[in-house]
Amino acid sequence: FAADDDGYNRLWGLVSPTAARYAKSYEHMDLMMLNGENGHVMFTTQRKSDVGKFLNKEEYAGNPLTITWKKVMETNKTFISDLGPYSFDDNVEAMFIGTPVIVEEETAAVLVFRINPKSIDRILHERTGLGEKGETFVINKNDSGLVELRNTRAILGGKTGEALEEDYLKLDFEESGDIFTDRLSTGREAVIAYKPLKIQNIDWIMISNIDSDEEFSTLN
Repeated sequence: FAADDDGYNRLWGLVSPTAARYAKSYEHMDLMMLNGENGHVMFTTQRKSDVGKFLNKEEYAGNPLTITWKKVMETNKTFISDLGPYSFDDNVEAMFIGTPVIVEEETAAVLVFRINPKSIDRILHERTGLGEKGETFVINKNDSGLVELRNTRAILGGKTGEALEEDYLKLDFEESGDIFTDRLSTGREAVIAYKPLKIQNIDWIMISNIDSDEEFSTLN
């Protein structure tokens, strides 16, 4: 169906307010419904350029929404995508959670929520106990092995998706975590703790640091 004719506009006007309130109640940016067979984006509350598109087209293969749709259809299970450039919204970093809609024992559609990265920032920007210069952030490795930021850093700056080249971030994603001292990009020595986060298929590492001077100030 066309996503811009009068009939669709009337239907969208009836459904969208309720759907948008539901998504907002969980702090999600969007609620979407995709056709299971071909990935047709049948409905979104935000109505970006994604609505009406068919995700089975090759040009959308690397899109995080396409990845979410394909994984749900392959597994018939809920899937959480990693952050990635969303071509339907100026390539901003986007993350999705999709779940199958079962009709007569078949996955007829995929219900998708677009996760708001600000909700991740709000958790990680809690800095109690980290002194004046400490911070917590999350990273991952992309397909090329580069370390990328997965949230906006509170102190040293850096946006989601940016590559990081600090030596101390060359961590083993398979280890259980560790605490060590090293120098940050600012030259300051810091106590650094990290812990891998295993969330379904997502491999992130959460890192917290605090300046050594602040960490050991009470001892001194």
